[in-house]
Amino acid sequence: MTVSKTDNSPSNACSASHQTISGWGRYPVLETEPFTPANRHALSALIRQQTASPVVPQAGIISGSGFIARGLGRSYGDSALAPTTLQTDLLDHFIHFNELTGLLTCSAGLAFADLLKTFVPKGWFL
Repeated sequence: MTVSKTDNSPSNACSASHQTISGWGRYPVLETEPFTPANRHALSALIRQQTASPVVPQAGIISGSGFIARGLGRSYGDSALAPTTLQTDLLDHFIHFNELTGLLTCSAGLAFADLLKTFVPKGWFL
């Protein structure tokens, strides 16, 4: 797993190195360049950087800039497999919870297990 720098400045937006990934079913397997932003500021900087140039389809494969978000890699299919991935592991924070309506706002990398561990004891369920 790529570990990003924890500095909040956009210049330290994320780290990247090649990694072999697959879904929960372990097929297909793909080589990817994962980007792991440490926080929302780094994520914003990464999105600005990656979308600055157009995506050009070539032989059925999207090349150039662009990426797909990837969580814990537990999908049975290939829904988050791409040559460039946005790892959401470090984006695992609760942002706001409205106890009257049950509406939760959280970062994309928060695992369902963490949601359940936090809210089931309070009488809420997903």
